[in-house]
Amino acid sequence: MRNLLIVTFCLIAVRRAHSGKTITATGHEGGNVEIKCSYLTGYEKSLKYLCNGECEWPNKNIQIETEQGQIRARKGRFSLYDDRTARVFAVTITGLTLEDAGTYWCGIRGLLIDVFTEVDLIVKRDSTAAPLPPEEDAAHTESGSRYSSDSELRMMCLRTKD
Repeated sequence: MRNLLIVTFCLIAVRRAHSGKTITATGHEGGNVEIKCSYLTGYEKSLKYLCNGECEWPNKNIQIETEQGQIRARKGRFSLYDDRTARVFAVTITGLTLEDAGTYWCGIRGLLIDVFTEVDLIVKRDSTAAPLPPEEDAAHTESGSRYSSDSELRMMCLRTKD
């Protein structure tokens, strides 16, 4: 009986195996990103999922997962497609926000333990954001540049607003 308890405890304690690889995925705020997770032969029919944060059993923060027999899944901004021939499942996240950045885990449900690949998601700020508004009460406007070099002064034209 004691041996059974020890084995059960060990199986519960070792519910995950890290693949040793880390994937870096980069997207832009408001855009989409695709995360491709490869896996070994033998996992083609296993359930696939993506979770974020620590992703520890039993409290996994699963963002999307396949059901038994499925190769596609969709949940909110997340979609998953499992290409069993290529042994790669891809997760697409749409409408990225800066808050989406962080650590995620590609997970594959195994018989005794789940296999994980770490994903670092980087979300870059949208560079096409609207420019800052001009100063509201400027009495004059300036055109041209002040200097083309230290020794040469260009003429500055000032004109009064009408």
